[in-house]
Amino acid sequence: EMGNASSLCLNAIGDCYSKQPFGPNYLERQVLAAKVRLTQLQTVRQQPSGQSDRVLDEALAELAVALEELHVTSEEINQKSEHLLAMRQGLAQERQRYKTLFDCAPDPYFVTDLAGTIQAANYRAATLLHQRADLLHQKPLVRFMAEGDRPLVYQKLTQIGSRPPEVPVPAAGPPSILQDWPMPAPIVLWQDQDLRLQPRDQQTTIPMRLSLAGELDDQGNLVRLLWLFRDVSQRQQGEIALQTLAQELQSLYDQAPCGYHSLDPEGRLTHINETELNWLGNGEADQLLGTYWRDRLTPASQQRFDQAFPALLQRGQIRDLELELYGYGGQILPVSVTSTAIRSATGEFVMSRAVVVDISDRHRQTQQIAQQAALLDLTADGIWVQDLDNCITFWNQGAERRYGWSATEALGQNALSFLHPDPENLDRIWPTLVSDGTWTGELEQITQTGQRLTVMSRWALVKDEAGRSRSILVANTDITAQKQLEKQFHHAQRFESLGTLAGGIAHDLNNIFTPILAVAQLLTLKFPHLDSESQRLLAVLENGAQRGASLVNQVLTTTRGSRGNPSPINLKALLEETATLAQQTFPKSIAVTIVLPDSPLWPVLADGAQLHQVLMNLMVNSRDAMTDGGTLTLSAENYPLDQAAAQGHLGAQAGHYLRIKVTDTGTGIEPAIQEQIFDPFFTTKAMGKGTGLGLTTVQGIVKQQGGFLQVLSQPGAGSTVQIYLPALEITPSDADPPPTSPLPQGNGELILVVDDDPLMQETIPVVLATNGYQTLLAQDGVEAVALFKTNQTTLAAVFMDMMMPNLDGAAAIRAIQKINPQVPIMAVSGLPSNQPAALSAGARTFLPKPYTTTELLNTLAQMLPASAPPIAE
Repeated sequence: EMGNASSLCLNAIGDCYSKQPFGPNYLERQVLAAKVRLTQLQTVRQQPSGQSDRVLDEALAELAVALEELHVTSEEINQKSEHLLAMRQGLAQERQRYKTLFDCAPDPYFVTDLAGTIQAANYRAATLLHQRADLLHQKPLVRFMAEGDRPLVYQKLTQIGSRPPEVPVPAAGPPSILQDWPMPAPIVLWQDQDLRLQPRDQQTTIPMRLSLAGELDDQGNLVRLLWLFRDVSQRQQGEIALQTLAQELQSLYDQAPCGYHSLDPEGRLTHINETELNWLGNGEADQLLGTYWRDRLTPASQQRFDQAFPALLQRGQIRDLELELYGYGGQILPVSVTSTAIRSATGEFVMSRAVVVDISDRHRQTQQIAQQAALLDLTADGIWVQDLDNCITFWNQGAERRYGWSATEALGQNALSFLHPDPENLDRIWPTLVSDGTWTGELEQITQTGQRLTVMSRWALVKDEAGRSRSILVANTDITAQKQLEKQFHHAQRFESLGTLAGGIAHDLNNIFTPILAVAQLLTLKFPHLDSESQRLLAVLENGAQRGASLVNQVLTTTRGSRGNPSPINLKALLEETATLAQQTFPKSIAVTIVLPDSPLWPVLADGAQLHQVLMNLMVNSRDAMTDGGTLTLSAENYPLDQAAAQGHLGAQAGHYLRIKVTDTGTGIEPAIQEQIFDPFFTTKAMGKGTGLGLTTVQGIVKQQGGFLQVLSQPGAGSTVQIYLPALEITPSDADPPPTSPLPQGNGELILVVDDDPLMQETIPVVLATNGYQTLLAQDGVEAVALFKTNQTTLAAVFMDMMMPNLDGAAAIRAIQKINPQVPIMAVSGLPSNQPAALSAGARTFLPKPYTTTELLNTLAQMLPASAPPIAE
């Protein structure tokens, strides 16, 4: 029974042992001990009974202990079996979870044998290859790779099959769970290898990145291959996109309209874009990198850069620093630089990055604005800007000159009360300005001195980008002078009509004075033995006729601007005669004096009648300025004018002048109007008391004679008008009147006299006959041409009046010239303005009416040839 029990225990122990996975260890020792004891018990059973009972009792006791220990051990084995069962179930669950992860992994995974035959493939791999997973089983994986990549895979499989794998040595550190795993860990055979998978039904390939691992058995032999693929098509597309983006960013960086560069802490270039490189004109960037960017600046810009650099270090940025670069070809390029400091994690300055903007256009615009502002200042127009409350915000130099207020004084002023004497008149501007945006019209304005101006004003609303009105631009052109000229034009039109009337009257008067002068002289010559009283009366008659002719000439000079007949004149007699006339005609409260030097006055080349008119106009103005009486002084002196003194008078040249002064003790002239006194129609006299042409005529006559005027006056202290006339380059003795010579006489020459005036028809033939000439008389141009044709062989000369009916003098002269171009013709007229027409028609000389017998005979003698054709009997 004991043996049977022992056998049963041993069988149970064997069954438990066969079920526990941890090896013999403890249970094996226990079982061996039980066998030893059983053997001892069998030996003891063969011994005598006395000793065997004691031994049997001890064996039974030991057997009981052993059985108890076996019972405890079996309990432990049961517990460990339950634990192992739980671990197996957990491993099964983990294996299922790993299989699920394997099948559901986002990347394709394959398990192959060492020849590359597929043993397992996950769902992603089957989907990628367009195959069911079970259909991939036992197929070569290489068949699903791009043809170009297969040789590389074959080569790798050959290497794996030809040599044992290199098992990696575990890294030092705490023990891993794989150390207790009965199978060795997988080894990496291929990592991050780029390959391409290709489904069998498609021509396109799929870029992959492969990691190949080998699975080892418990003896370390390589048994399977694990192919772990990762789809990198999207990654490659992303890399391509990133590369394209990088290229685009680089292109934007290089082709940007502004320059970019980076500087190291020493100020050397580390990066520069194409735009700035092209500005500098240094070719390749490699030639410029490493050089100091500061060296590309002008000297003045280098100083500004050095001053701004500490701010970059302190504040981390400098903005809109305007500098000048030396650009391509040495040109200077204005730029604006914004630079940012780049620092390390410890705050150390690493580099600076800068944006460089070409501001050439801004400079040009600034210069253009400056030029426009300069033009606004140069223009004569007054231009300002006022806000909607009429407050002046801009005031140009033209406005300063026009109105007298400086920009400092004008800015901030209200334009309505500041410039406009009648602000209520501006009410008509606003409706048009608001509706049309502009307004143009005439306005009355006032200057700082209180002077009123008439301006052509142009107003324009200035709007912002949103179309809202912001300010008003006003441009004013002074048309005060234009308005005065319009008035003067109307006066001139009336004056021209008066001149036309005066010309007709002068022609008739000259026709009257000419016979009187001729007869008076003829009587003096014809009756040389008359008593003194008769000779005085004839002289009075001649002087009266000459005075009348001078007055007629003065009228013509005033109305038509005739230059008269300039001749050398000694002014002493003219000044004395003018002073005497003033004494006889001016009020007795005005004392007229004349001051002349002891030495002879230099002669001048002028028209005596016109100079007489100049002096009389000035003396009349002086008389009108002395309403309560005073002294009028007329003086003259020789005056050498040097170059320095000539520069002080407009149009004057150095030389010898005769200076005439007309001085009075009257009210004087205000400084504000001294520049206007020579303007046409300007007068300070009451309406109807003056025409405003007196001083204008004076200035015109003096300028025609080559002289100039100077006015010296103080309010309340009288006035002095100085007249400077060029002196003739002759000695004073040459100015004495030449001795009287006998009148030239004729030799019986036949003269054709043509004049429509009856008095001239009676007088001229008598004068010519008295002095040795014969005459043939014609009453108009038609008759003159007819008589000339008939008597052309006997006529010595023609005396032709210019103003006649039927055929005037110019037409008659041209007709006679066609008949005989050699015949001398003397043209005469009461209007000096007819001289150009007479000479252009063919007249050899021109004699203005009235003329004296002496002038007639001298002119005729000079015109006739030395030997005139004799008269036909």
